[in-house]
Amino acid sequence: MKNWLQKYWKHCIFVGIIFIVSYLVISTNDSEFQNCVCNENNKYTNQQPKERASLFFFEISSKGGCIWHWLHRNSDPIIAGATLIIAFFTISIFLNESANRKRELRAYLGIVHGRVEPSEIAIDPPGTLIAWIDIHNKGQTPAYHVRASIAAAILGNDPAESEFKRESDEGKEWAMVPDAKWARHRSLGVCDLSEVEKGNQRIWVWGHIQYVTVFNERHLVEFRYYCGRERPVDRKTGRKWWPLIPDEKGYSADYGE
Repeated sequence: MKNWLQKYWKHCIFVGIIFIVSYLVISTNDSEFQNCVCNENNKYTNQQPKERASLFFFEISSKGGCIWHWLHRNSDPIIAGATLIIAFFTISIFLNESANRKRELRAYLGIVHGRVEPSEIAIDPPGTLIAWIDIHNKGQTPAYHVRASIAAAILGNDPAESEFKRESDEGKEWAMVPDAKWARHRSLGVCDLSEVEKGNQRIWVWGHIQYVTVFNERHLVEFRYYCGRERPVDRKTGRKWWPLIPDEKGYSADYGE
């Protein structure tokens, strides 16, 4: 019951407003209803004080009886109105469930891991750094026309937004099935890390991901990370690397409502 109310509380409020407005219209514009209320009030007044019910109970019973008689006299239009309300409820619930189902099933792309590390490519000069990101489809359906762009540079600790220039897409598209991961990288070239090690500068990694869901909806994810001074040691290779730390100011995800 609680879950049902949480999902459809707006519908309940809507129906409540309809009932309140209907009562106000009936009580102020319907002469037969007003006559019924007057007759009940006269009966109450003519009763002996000892025979009278409490005023609260009288108001409820008299108004309820008059409403019941009014409903009985106007049963045909009421049934038609109730049918329209039920139809409205049915359509709105169907649309709401369809939207919820779409949100549950659609693809959701994001970055789950990232790092900056010395290049292992033999032809790269010593001191070359590579930035890696792992794109993950956390949704339940494939993502199509996936395009990504990644940029990396050594900048100050709090660069201006203009320094994070948006790179063009890599020019290739691919599809990602549910739970698939795709590693993308960008070379920073040979870097002077002296200011990074002093804490005066940071390594920054940023970019965006575009994709289309099975519902033919386009979505965009923009990301930005930086590297601190901490450099864990890879247990397998013994080399130091930089984990990526999310920068909230540079992250946005158009996941829809």
